Amino acid sequence: MKPIIFSSFLLTTIGAIAIANLAPSPAYSAPISTVRSLKASLVTGRQARLQTVKAWPGHGVSISFFETGEVIRRAWLDRSKKSRFIIDVDGCLSGLGRDCENPGAGLIHISAIDGVTIPGLPNAPYGEHLTVITESNGQKKSYHFRLVPGTGAPEYSEISIENDLEPLSDESKPRPNPYAAADAQWVTRGMQVALSNQWIDAQGTLWQRLTHLVGELQSGADANAAAANAGVSMQLVEKLMQLGGKRFPAMLPPNNATFSTPSTVRRAPTVTPTPTVPARSTSATNKPTVVNSYGR
Repeated sequence: MKPIIFSSFLLTTIGAIAIANLAPSPAYSAPISTVRSLKASLVTGRQARLQTVKAWPGHGVSISFFETGEVIRRAWLDRSKKSRFIIDVDGCLSGLGRDCENPGAGLIHISAIDGVTIPGLPNAPYGEHLTVITESNGQKKSYHFRLVPGTGAPEYSEISIENDLEPLSDESKPRPNPYAAADAQWVTRGMQVALSNQWIDAQGTLWQRLTHLVGELQSGADANAAAANAGVSMQLVEKLMQLGGKRFPAMLPPNNATFSTPSTVRRAPTVTPTPTVPARSTSATNKPTVVNSYGR
């Protein structure tokens, strides 16, 4: 009886040791990334959705635009009656308790606080709203986030905004018009001719539009597109080119048909209508009498 009990105890002990060796140790568990990536199209633009950002007490969260290369110009935090967050940036932004000559930043840091009661503000049961205005290559974008307090252990420390629009390849990029530079010269010469003849005022709005047109042509734009962007007609553009010395080829009629314009146009002769002669009556009373000179 004792050997059986001892054998069972020994097997149970060996099995427990084996299971303990197979179970992963908490110290060697897979680490959780402290950075969360977020595509820019999910936060800005017409297809964006309001994204929720958590900040834990004693563990702030940063929103980084370093990957996109955008510069933060402004940031607003719509505070509630009991505000629970404060924001700061890695640069200088007007409106955050300071004046900046060259406002700009690349990262916003959000810190959770116990809450400061501000009279006159409503409650925010769905979180506080953070608006961020960025600029890149002269183009501005607005990003929107919902800030809520985090519970439990912190899940991340930074949200990195990343571009999700692939740049155009060299094949898909629009190629400049090879004749645009020459067209710009023709237009410029035509403008000088019109100016010397006082047909145009150098201080007027039309001159400014034409200057814009020349700039578009010099950048390689097509003449039609440049005229549309400058707000002038193609008839005016062609007229200026002609004044500048450009000669347009004569356009043939459709199907290569030729038309001759006579010097004098012959008129059709005038035809005088002949008056209608009334028909004679053929009744029996008006018939002539025929005399038969032959006897029977």
